[in-house]
Amino acid sequence: MDDVTSAPQVTDNQAAARFEIVSGGRLAGLRYRRVGRRLVLVHTGVPPELEGHGLGGALVAAAVDRAAREGLTVVPACPFARQWLERHADAAATVTVDWTAAGRGTSQPPAETAGPFASAVSRATQDPATALVTSPDTPGDVGDLPALPAMNR
Repeated sequence: MDDVTSAPQVTDNQAAARFEIVSGGRLAGLRYRRVGRRLVLVHTGVPPELEGHGLGGALVAAAVDRAAREGLTVVPACPFARQWLERHADAAATVTVDWTAAGRGTSQPPAETAGPFASAVSRATQDPATALVTSPDTPGDVGDLPALPAMNR
């Protein structure tokens, strides 16, 4: 995919545990962990030059679609994924979302009138009690997503 204005094609790279979109030779991705019947959304990374084109949202939507197909509970540990699900209640309603494990402090979805998500995860940590991996919330940080070489047409 070279035109970021067209609908992005999302690939579920299960070997790397990440949903991916390749655009203009660059990789955007959503890292996840499968923990039993839970799909933990760990970190969304979109290169700065691709931000604002809906790629992050497309990645989260693909994760929600997979969770719905497989009957998995979504755990949005990634701040971006949490915010996206809060803003897209229709998509969140298609699956069970564990807001408590995601750091909201409540198992209930956010109220429709709730403002922007306020809390943030500052360090990557492993919670051994829930096997929940949380992610850094650095804007534009693509974490361990490798850069792709320029693609020849």
